[in-house]
Amino acid sequence: MKCAGIIAKHVDPRAEKIVSELGRWLEARGKRVVLDKETAALMHQGDAVTRSKLPEACDFLIVIGGDGTLLSAARVVGTSGKPILGVNLGALGFMTAITLEELYPVLERIFDEDFEYDERMM
Repeated sequence: MKCAGIIAKHVDPRAEKIVSELGRWLEARGKRVVLDKETAALMHQGDAVTRSKLPEACDFLIVIGGDGTLLSAARVVGTSGKPILGVNLGALGFMTAITLEELYPVLERIFDEDFEYDERMM
């Protein structure tokens, strides 16, 4: 996986710092990062695509927020089959099971191809 799309819950005050750190971490590992326009605005970056274009621009999506943010991203991904990694910012997430503390170790496993998909119907 060479390109990660990032969608963040842009109303969360932690999102800017998290996305900034994640983007640097991914780029340090040779991954291209593409943000949706809302997340890019949060980061004060103009280089972004509309959410609907993220599935064709990236190999997988990292969604930072909660179940609502994940569901919004899943609607965009639709039938493209692109995997989504949901990162939970709240106290309880049924679909966003990965915590911030687990994010980087999980990404390392993904890049080492040591993971399993959980397929869900849309």
